[in-house]
Amino acid sequence: MKLDVIDFSDEPLSENTGRGIGIPFDTAFAALDVLLADAIGLTITELNPYHGANLGRFVDRLAGAYRSAAGQAIR
Repeated sequence: MKLDVIDFSDEPLSENTGRGIGIPFDTAFAALDVLLADAIGLTITELNPYHGANLGRFVDRLAGAYRSAAGQAIR
């Protein structure tokens, strides 16, 4: 998951401080939910907590995406 695709003004996670050029946080995680259904690994790049990102929101959504993928794999 390359975090600079998430719009910095929606969630300042990356080094890329461009505003209005990325996709919304919720859209990125909706895509991740689908991708994790078939993925065996994930690399997260460019996470910069010094930009004031809500890391709790990020970690909660990431954990939720993995829980969802694990639930789908069990079925």
